[in-house]
Parts: sequence; structure tokens; C-alpha cells
Amino acid sequence: YRGAELIFYAPFYNLIAFILTITSYSLFWAIIIITIIIRMILLYPQHKIMVSQAKMQTIQPRIKEIQEKYKWNHQMLGVELMKLYKDEKVNPMWSCGLLLIQMPILIVIYNVIVWIQNTSNTYYLYDVLSDYNMASISAKFYWVDLFWMWGWNGLILALIVGWLQYIQVKLSLHFNQKNKPTGVVLEKKK
Repeated sequence: YRGAELIFYAPFYNLIAFILTITSYSLFWAIIIITIIIRMILLYPQHKIMVSQAKMQTIQPRIKEIQEKYKWNHQMLGVELMKLYKDEKVNPMWSCGLLLIQMPILIVIYNVIVWIQNTSNTYYLYDVLSDYNMASISAKFYWVDLFWMWGWNGLILALIVGWLQYIQVKLSLHFNQKNKPTGVVLEKKK
């Protein structure tokens, strides 16, 4: 159990502690910077997943044909689908790949942020951060105290995050619909 903490928890704790020292112990800016770092690290896997999903969209009609052709023979259905995936160089499991990579990282970072002021964390500090002072951490973001997420603080932040997610999905769907062919063919009038 301690080995897992030293492998996963300690590096992220030290990274956030280092970022806190750079940002004058502002937890808000440390969270922003760690989010940018994680997004940059996950940029390549996310790109691979998006390319794989686009390929899956293009071969979807052929998948439906195979499913109709072999709907009573599940063994041949699996064989033909695997053959199609191999021929098209598509991995259907890539869509869950980002979650499998991202979720453990997010869980560790969440735990680090929740327990950032716990004095037992000094055990995990590297020697380079010997001047780190966890009592100096400022968790204020305008009127919101990031350590106190109950009541109005949590409700306001939840509404803001929900609203931003809604906008992101709407923009994503808008751009996908804009680039997608409609399938309607217009004929010239004589």
C-alpha cells in the first residue's frame, strides 16, 4: 500500500507543492496549471482516440452490413468484424483508452488537493521542496473558498462547471453537424 503511494501520490503531491511555491501558494492557480499540464500530456492519446473514432464513423455502414449478414452466427460476426478492424487499422477499444489513462491520474490529483494541508504529507515531500510551507496555502478564488465546498460555494461552482460543460457539448455538436454532409442531393430544375 505504501509503495503505491510513493509511486503515484508522492510525485503529484510534490508537483502541486512545487507549483504552489511558484504561484505564491495560490491553490487556484496551481489547479489551473496542473490541469494544463495534464491536458498537454494527454493531448497525443486524445488525438489518437479522435482519429480512431473518426475511422469508426466511416466504417459504420460496413459494420452494419456485417451485422445484418451474420446476425445469427455470432462466431462469424466476431471474425468478420475483427478482420474489418484489422484491414482498416481501427482499434475499437481506443475510445475507452483515454478514460483508463485519465481516471487514475484525476483520482490521485483529487486526493492530493483534498489532503494538501494534511501535515502527514510532509513525509512525501522531496528534499528539493524543504522550504515548502503548507500553512501559506491560499484557497481563495474571488469569494469562493476552495477548501469549503459545501453550501453556496459548492452550488455556485457546480452550476458554473455544468454550464461550461453544456456549452462545450453544444459547440462540439455544432461543429460536428457543420462538417457533416447532409446526404441530400439537390437536382437542377429544367
